[in-house]
Amino acid sequence: MALLDLILLMSAAGAAPTAPDTYVCMTKATDEPGYQRCNAEQLAYLEAKLDASLRKLQDRVSREGDSKSLAALNAEQRAWRTYQRKACQLFWQGNYGTDQRWLDGPACQARVLETRIEALEATFAALDPDNMGH
Repeated sequence: MALLDLILLMSAAGAAPTAPDTYVCMTKATDEPGYQRCNAEQLAYLEAKLDASLRKLQDRVSREGDSKSLAALNAEQRAWRTYQRKACQLFWQGNYGTDQRWLDGPACQARVLETRIEALEATFAALDPDNMGH
């Protein structure tokens, strides 16, 4: 089973996958397919982490909020997914060379995912009943 398949399987089972060592992978890669595999592993890991953070927040909102709160969260996530699909496209449009396609573009995609994960986790913490009213 490929690492990408294992990460997706662990995510579906609710297990927290281990972060791939993208730096080590990239230093060992010697061609475009190798770089693509490293990037795919990192992005699959971040997608699994994002899905886990979103499910955790959705569960909290479902338990503690009302249907309008959950609908608002889900609408926010759909809007973010639209943004995610459009982010980082500069690296694949134009003639910027292989470094941008192999390194900078996927790094940009990873930062977009990491930022959303941080936002979801911060929202989850802010909704903690022990933190309400700060």
